[in-house]
Order: sequence, then structure tokens, then C-alpha cells
Amino acid sequence: MRGGAVTPGGTSVQQASAVDTHFWAHGRKLLLRFRKYYEQENGPGSWEGPDPSEHGPHKLSGALLLNDTCNPARCTAKLIREAVAAAVEAYIIGKKGQAAWTKMPPHKQAAKKTLYLGDCWQHMRNIFIDHMTKEAAAHLAVELKEHLQAFSSYERMSTNGMDLIRAVYKELHPGGDYAKGDGINFEDWRRRFCPGMIYMAPERAAGGRQDLEFDASVPIFVDRPLFLKYLTEKCLKPDHSNVLESFLWATLSSVEMGALLRVNTLWDLLLSQPMRWLCGSADKLSDWSIFSMGAVLDEITEGLAEIAADGEKLLDPELDLFAGVAAKQPAFAQWREEFFARKVTSPDGTTRKVLEHALSEARLAMNDANYGSTPMTIELAEVMAPG
Repeated sequence: MRGGAVTPGGTSVQQASAVDTHFWAHGRKLLLRFRKYYEQENGPGSWEGPDPSEHGPHKLSGALLLNDTCNPARCTAKLIREAVAAAVEAYIIGKKGQAAWTKMPPHKQAAKKTLYLGDCWQHMRNIFIDHMTKEAAAHLAVELKEHLQAFSSYERMSTNGMDLIRAVYKELHPGGDYAKGDGINFEDWRRRFCPGMIYMAPERAAGGRQDLEFDASVPIFVDRPLFLKYLTEKCLKPDHSNVLESFLWATLSSVEMGALLRVNTLWDLLLSQPMRWLCGSADKLSDWSIFSMGAVLDEITEGLAEIAADGEKLLDPELDLFAGVAAKQPAFAQWREEFFARKVTSPDGTTRKVLEHALSEARLAMNDANYGSTPMTIELAEVMAPG
């Protein structure tokens, strides 16, 4: 039996059809083969396992189908629901006869054929995160328009956070997928010359999920002083000509782009990460269902409205977008405590709570690299919160 399968792709009709061929038909074939083998070994009629004919889409009656939010996925889900309804009717008629189905009241027929559809909350989370990051990039593009005009297209300057994240991955990640990247040399340099500086491994940026901009901003925000120290030594050399390094040096030196990393770090630690955990941890929570996230979203929305009106609230240590659910769900409260207790050890043996450090620095901006970024951080918070 299969717990998962890769379908061939194509239209929604082809995808819905593949569900039947890759799961139900495949399952019936396996059961028939195993029953045949079992009865050869143990005698005719010895099989006490499930009837292969019982393995079909009618089994989904009353189930919940979690779904993506794009149009093809919604269409596929609709077609699967229609297939389940038809299969339920055919199954009951086959077992009890047409008269039994006809005599059944319409509301009972409908209940028997129901397949519930629900939106995946991880996708819902990514939808508004995507909008937030686009709003920030657009705002910075206007704010920095004159500065950007001073660069040529060859230099590839951008206010898009993902452009910075992918550049860091290519140049400074030890496992980056760019042949000309300097990640291995940077790793050796920081261990030898900056053994006591805090360092958080950058995210891999080969994918394209929407929440990656928030996730990957945290280590870059933490490592920014270290990155700037390394890049400054390289980029100030008279013969320097590396476009990628020049882009990183200019972008990471920017107060406004520093503010973007700072606000993204706050959004990640205070909004995205807690919501991600809640979306995928129903088994750890009490009295929890797909509907529970609606109440959480209501609580978040109230907090975001306050931040949209006054971005400085995002810097307030008293801000808690999940206070209500934390009070009712001990497992969530424990996860948050353990999340911020995560540690990294520097080459000289110094151990620090890296996420606690990131949150504190994002709120207070004590490091010289973040000096002067507070006004733009507040401004970006107000731009992004209505997302």
C-alpha cells in the first residue's frame, strides 16, 4: 500500500484521475495479489483480510481533504469530491440495491456523500507572508529610488529581500551551489580570525517557498556584522572586481536593507515560526481542530492592526501575538520556551542562545551594524502589518 505517490501532473482532471489509479486501483491490485498468495499457502477461503472491492474512493466519505489554495488544486479537490459522492452512491446501491438508496432521505444521502474540504493553514500563512515581503520591497524601492539610480544594471542592485538571501547563499554559505562562491574560505576565515563572534548558519536558498524570506533573514541579521567585516576586507582592495561581493557589501551596508533584515527577523520569530508550529502540531495540542486556527488568526489580526497603526509596537517586548493560545495550550508555551533556548557554540567555545540574541538585537539594535535602522524598521512594520 502507498502512503504517498507522485502523480504524473497535468490538468485537474488528470490529477483527480491519478488519485484513483495511484491509490485505489493500485491498492485493490495489491490486495488481490496478496489474497491469492495467502490462500495458496493456507487454503481456499482462509483469507480474513479486507475485501479488495472495499478499497475505493467511497472510503473518503466523511473525511477532510486538506488542500492547496491555487485554482488548479481547488479544481482537483472539487473533482475528487464529486468522484467520492458518485462512488458512495454506487457502493450503497451495489450493496443494498437501488430501492434502499432511493428511500434514503435527501439529507442522509448528502451526509453519506460528503467529503469536507479545508485550506492548508501553512499555505494560508505563506499567502500573507508573501504579500508582506512584496510590500516591503516595493516601499524600499521608492525610498531608495535615487540611490538605486546611481548603480548600473550590471551591478544588479535590488531592494528585494530574496535577492540578498540568494546572494548570501551563493557567496557565503559553505554549501552554496555557486561554483565561484567563497563559502569555504569564509568559514575558514571566521574560525581563525573571529572565533568568538556569534554565528548562525545561513539558510539554504535553493527553493522558493514564501516564508523563506523571513526564515533566511534571521541568520543574515545575526551574521551581518561578521559578513560586513569579511566583505570590507575584500571589497576595499584596489584590484577588487567581484560583482557578487560588491552587491553584498553595498546591500548589507545599507541602513534601509539592515532595517529590512531586522523587521523580517521580528516577523519570523514573533509571527511566522509560532504559526508554523501551530499549523503542524495538532497532535500535540488539546481540543484542537482545523477550525482552531481561525481563532488564532483573529488574535493575530488584532495585533497586526495595532502594529499597522504604530510600528513601534513590533519592538515592544510586551508584544505577544499568541498570548491567548499560549495561555490555553501548555505544549505551545513549552515549545516557545525551548525555541528561544536554542544555542550555538562559537569556535572559541562560547555558547549563546542564538534566537534569544536575534530577538533582543532586533528589538533594541545594540550592535553598531544596526545603528540608525530603527526609524525604517518601524516604517516597514507599518507597511507590512496590513498584509
